[in-house]
Formats: sequence, structure tokens, C-alpha cells
Amino acid sequence: MNLLIRNFYKIKNSFKQVYSGDNMNSVIAEELKKIEKEYNVEIIYAVESGSRAWGFASPDSDYDVRFIYKRKKNDYLKLEKNT
Repeated sequence: MNLLIRNFYKIKNSFKQVYSGDNMNSVIAEELKKIEKEYNVEIIYAVESGSRAWGFASPDSDYDVRFIYKRKKNDYLKLEKNT
């Protein structure tokens, strides 16, 4: 699993039972901004998924967010030696 995805799941799991309601939208938006900055990517689409998106959330449900991101053009146009 790629480093960006592993780190995202770690962040996602830390949301559980920390925030609730409208405040969670701003928390998720801030976390997505941090991911963009840390990994030098642009998140072009993010969506809530999981039990909350389907209306089946329980009091202990976590917050699932999936996103599509793009890297800078030079990241796609370079060759790196495998180690």
C-alpha cells in the first residue's frame, strides 16, 4: 500500500470519537489540506463514504473519506532507480 494511502488511514482512524457534527467538516478539510502540503499533491475530489454516507452510522462510527489526487507534472515525467 502506498505511503500516502497508509498515512490517510492512520489519520482517518484518529478521527473516531474525537469530533462530531458540523465541526467534523472543517476538521476533515484541514486534514486534506495537510495531506496536500505534506505530499505535494492536489486533491481534486473528496467524498464521504462508508456508513455515514449511506445513513447507517452508529454512535461509534468513524469518518470515511475517499479522495482523488494528482501529483505535479514532473512527478509523472521522471525516472527513478529502484533500490
